[in-house]
Amino acid sequence: MKVVIIPSDSTVSVNGRTIGGLDLTWMVGVHAVVWNGASGEVQMVDRDGRITANVPIESIEDYQGALDAWQAAASILDAPVVVQPEPATTGSAQAEIDSRAGQITRDVVGDLAEEYRHAESEAKDWAAAGYAGDAPDSVASWAVVSAQSDRQACDGIIALALAWRAALAQIRAARLRCKAVAVSDPAAALAQWGEAETEIRAQLGIS
Repeated sequence: MKVVIIPSDSTVSVNGRTIGGLDLTWMVGVHAVVWNGASGEVQMVDRDGRITANVPIESIEDYQGALDAWQAAASILDAPVVVQPEPATTGSAQAEIDSRAGQITRDVVGDLAEEYRHAESEAKDWAAAGYAGDAPDSVASWAVVSAQSDRQACDGIIALALAWRAALAQIRAARLRCKAVAVSDPAAALAQWGEAETEIRAQLGIS
């Protein structure tokens, strides 16, 4: 550890890092302390500031107080800055709830919502017709990929669509309920939405 202490400047440098504004008034008669890790030198001065002697030292122990002051200051300077978030307002809480509700939908269907609606429509029409004739393309393609019969694939598409519509209704109910709470208590609204969102995501099997 390399150390340079200059009491008149109120500075201590440790391994090249200099911190000023330290209380070194107790180091009377010392102009500078230089320590290279194994040995060092103290430059003494008289009351007029004239250098009177350069005294070799084999320990930095007598000046540990200066190192302690440097370490205390460094700890403060290096402490992470904690930025407190701005308190949620009604508008910001409602906007966040809307955004997070929309994200659930995006996490489930992404950009394929129209494709899924088309598959649901074709499956329902074919089922309503008593599964007569060839299965529509949306059903037949899923049957091949999922190794099911056309009818099984059709029923699965309809069941999944019904489950997703139920989830959409749950998302909407929670979203509107929490936005109403946000009018009087934005923080509580966000907390309630967080609980509802966790439950909905767990039911849908998404993180």
